Amino acid sequence: MPTKNRFNPVVMCFILLLASAFFFLLQQKTSYAGTTPPTTTETFDPSSPDGRNGWYVSPLDITLEATDLESGVKEINYRLNSGSWIKTEFGNTLNLAPNPSFEVYGVIAPLHVADWGVVTPGDPATFTRTITEYAPGAAIYSVEIGSTTPGWHAIQHKEDFAVVTPFSNMSASAQIKTVGANLAYFKMYAVSLDGFGQPVYTQLSQSTTLSGTNDWTQVDSNFVVSLADAIGVFMEVGLDGAGTIYVDAITITESYTTAQVNFVVGADGSHTLEWYSVDRMGNTESTHSRSFKIDQTPPGKWYNAGAFRGLFGTNYMLWVYVNVQDDTSGISTFTDKYQYHVDAEPGFGRYDDILDCGSDWEPDGWVILISPPFLPGVKSAYLLTPKTNFCNDNWRVCKKVKFHAEDMAGNINEQDFCINGPWIKFRGEGIIGSTAGIDMISEPEDDNTDGLVEIGNDTLDFFRMENDWNIKNYNLATVFDYDTLWDMTSSKTEITDGNLVSEDGVYNIDGNFEINSSSTPSDYDSNTFNQIVFINGDLLISEDIMVNNSSTAFFVVSGDVEIAKIVENVGIAILADEEFKTAYDIEEGDATEILNLNGVYGANKFVFQRTLQGTNNNDVPSENFVYEPKYLIGLKDFFEGGSIKWLDSN
Repeated sequence: MPTKNRFNPVVMCFILLLASAFFFLLQQKTSYAGTTPPTTTETFDPSSPDGRNGWYVSPLDITLEATDLESGVKEINYRLNSGSWIKTEFGNTLNLAPNPSFEVYGVIAPLHVADWGVVTPGDPATFTRTITEYAPGAAIYSVEIGSTTPGWHAIQHKEDFAVVTPFSNMSASAQIKTVGANLAYFKMYAVSLDGFGQPVYTQLSQSTTLSGTNDWTQVDSNFVVSLADAIGVFMEVGLDGAGTIYVDAITITESYTTAQVNFVVGADGSHTLEWYSVDRMGNTESTHSRSFKIDQTPPGKWYNAGAFRGLFGTNYMLWVYVNVQDDTSGISTFTDKYQYHVDAEPGFGRYDDILDCGSDWEPDGWVILISPPFLPGVKSAYLLTPKTNFCNDNWRVCKKVKFHAEDMAGNINEQDFCINGPWIKFRGEGIIGSTAGIDMISEPEDDNTDGLVEIGNDTLDFFRMENDWNIKNYNLATVFDYDTLWDMTSSKTEITDGNLVSEDGVYNIDGNFEINSSSTPSDYDSNTFNQIVFINGDLLISEDIMVNNSSTAFFVVSGDVEIAKIVENVGIAILADEEFKTAYDIEEGDATEILNLNGVYGANKFVFQRTLQGTNNNDVPSENFVYEPKYLIGLKDFFEGGSIKWLDSN
């Protein structure tokens, strides 16, 4: 009969296995706490200025990555242009790699570096702890591996592996410098124990690789400790084949997330970036800085354009001039040029002899300007063409010049200018709003407006403000459309006979409508009334339409507004959901009179189609807008929920 105190061999084997694993783990050293601060490296994308003269011409993608070879990175701090510091904090960054910078001396042959040994004893490669090379921030030693033979030549720390938890998400990195190397990288292994307590090594991942000759470069690997019985991990880092490599700054952390921040700088101008990191022991890195400059905006803000004749030659031999600005890097020299358009040719170009229209035409050819000298980088430059023959005096067709300007960063802009082209004018100190910019093809001698200009970007070419009231890159206020205004009004009277009425009220017309002599009452321009007319369709204006100075007429149109080319005066307010055309029936070569518009106007898109004859229309606009504030008073009672507040400017 068996006794009660007899040993069970299965239980005894299990106890011995636990003890073996316990004593095996006791042999492993803990990572060094350390007093060395982190090292943070910056990566710019593009890596170097992609424009001229040291300028970036695209947004700069910046990554700051911090490494701490001991306690791990706690935080990265950075700021731009002396602004507020931005802090990003990290966890699980303790470096589990032993002697990660090979600074601790040991006796493990042939390296004499504590905790690291050669993978294959008797390897013919050379393994040396050297003081002549080390990674930035990882002074003062590294390991040099030199080989002239095939095979894997590497060092590892499996005898002092990093203790981990099974199924951990981990990352590892190493700084490697190569000289004529075939292939350099590292492998990550898991450590587990077999049934007899002996270690078993299983490869988990392989890092990115380097070949040839490279300065210090970080190679990385993210991996999962995929063995349920894993007790640790270690790294083999080395050289496959011939060449020479230097290894330094090893990291192993129990996290997929590396200590890095990423952000984009896209604003034009000169910038200074500052940064530093702090490790988990409170060691603080010295503040680093780097300056750079960005210019993504080409020259623009074309202004003060015109043309003049000389004493000799025909009246269509002209010098043409313009001013151009660049607020960031400034205008470059010896890059400005021009080309022009003539009636006989389809596009822009030049004649071989710019004074002889009988010489050979060069499509898309350019002519060097004769602009007065200016210094590189000036913010505004005066561009002047030589005397040019435009071949005829058919002033019904625009005499066009295309100017080419470049800034110091290499951004290019080309702007067409019509010597005798149309332009628009706004008076009444109202608000001119555009969801894009305002880009004219010609320019008056006087200012275009005495009011406030609001634009959705910063394009404002050949358009000048008397008071310099301009808001750029502006999110315009909500524009009320047909449906919104319909819902804000009540007590509408439908017009079914096709005729307007000269009385107070809110009216509606279902379908397209034409304003002409038969649809407009004879007293429409003399009676006193305030009215709104909703047109659920398109509005065609075939004849002049005006109201009394004490009256208001506001036409709200769900479709297009089309004004005939013979119309000269429109004295009603108009809001169109679609396009507003100022001469819908104009044909090539037609000359038109000025279109005077007195009221308040809005549309999804304005199409200015008026052209004027003559070689000098500096004082004559093609479309002349006059803002009428009476509409704010006359119509306020028609809209439910609306209000007006008047403020004393004093």
